[in-house]
Amino acid sequence: MPTQRLSLTQAATASSTGTATFTFPAPATDLVYLGTLVCNGAPAGATFIATVGGTQWGSWNGTAVGGPIQALPGEQIQISATGLTAATTYNLQWIGRSDSLSETSPAYPDTNTAVASQAPGNPVQIVALVGGASQATATNGGAGTSVLLPAPTGAPYNLRHVAFVLGSGATQVEIIGHTSSFIYTVAFSSSAVLDNMAGQIVTEALDFTTIGGGGSVYLTYDQGVPTVPGGTSGGGVSNAWGQALTAKFFGSGSPIGIVLPSHLGDLYVDDVTPALWQAYGTLNTQWQQIGSPVTILATVFTANAYTLALTDAFSEQSASNGATPASITVPTNASVAFPVGTVITVTQTASGKISITAAGGVTIISSVAGGFVSGTTGCRAQSSTIGLLKTATNTWVISGDAG
Repeated sequence: MPTQRLSLTQAATASSTGTATFTFPAPATDLVYLGTLVCNGAPAGATFIATVGGTQWGSWNGTAVGGPIQALPGEQIQISATGLTAATTYNLQWIGRSDSLSETSPAYPDTNTAVASQAPGNPVQIVALVGGASQATATNGGAGTSVLLPAPTGAPYNLRHVAFVLGSGATQVEIIGHTSSFIYTVAFSSSAVLDNMAGQIVTEALDFTTIGGGGSVYLTYDQGVPTVPGGTSGGGVSNAWGQALTAKFFGSGSPIGIVLPSHLGDLYVDDVTPALWQAYGTLNTQWQQIGSPVTILATVFTANAYTLALTDAFSEQSASNGATPASITVPTNASVAFPVGTVITVTQTASGKISITAAGGVTIISSVAGGFVSGTTGCRAQSSTIGLLKTATNTWVISGDAG
């Protein structure tokens, strides 16, 4: 079954205490739903907590976007909300994609057997997950540090997701590189937290540290990285990267060369830096280093307008049109095929308002009062920064200091 667009909406009216529950239907047999959740008009202080098939997934606030969340056949997603305005009806949207189970790789939360409990401070417990992923867990009974993952043997770790549970008195939890002391992620919440760590390549042991009290961590990861498909001719990936990599995922140095359409979205690991790259366009050297600082581009307006191009993916648009208002247009996927997951930020650097225009067929979701208005909603004031996140083929979410 080909990929289908997922667009589900559930309405719920907040109780007198500001609580509400949204329940989405479970996917049918052999279907998997994957998408993000957003509730337009929810108060900034509201909290949404998602449960997938009876397993708590994570939480987000009223102005943020939750996800991506995956539900397998028969798994129901239920979202509990607090901090809403009493007696007010809210619509929660789940937007993404529907795929056949046989063609889908697992995302968090993975279906797996229960993790055996372990005493506080004990070393990692590793459990095999569906799809070849593994899960590492560690628990600290009080403030302290314990081993989360030993140093990898052979290929490095490819991290997926991490969930934390902070115990009584805990103010902060961290995952730290044992050798480098680099902090890979940190959380401060007193409840379960989900952090998407997908794409981080780790070549050292990892430690779990809790401050002020105890806590637990649940990390999913791969030992090594899947092989990238070969090119359209010659049997290797040299056609896509301009390098004779013999269908290896790893290489030495930055990727170069023309990217074939069949390799859009392919990943490449430079094992020298190390660095992770992704192909985002079919022109020469169109590779984006994932996790690197974004490229700052000065937006060039013509007749007070500019349309985003593929080279703007993962960039910061430093937008100035003097004192004259101007608009940045988000094109359709048919015109400019930004990969789903593309992020573009826009900063209004002068007094002229910078607004966002949706091309015909493009949907932009916003939590600003009254929702997104094409050609009007944009940077709230001079020095405001907004973000555009592509969540589906022709769907984007706008966030930040918008107005």
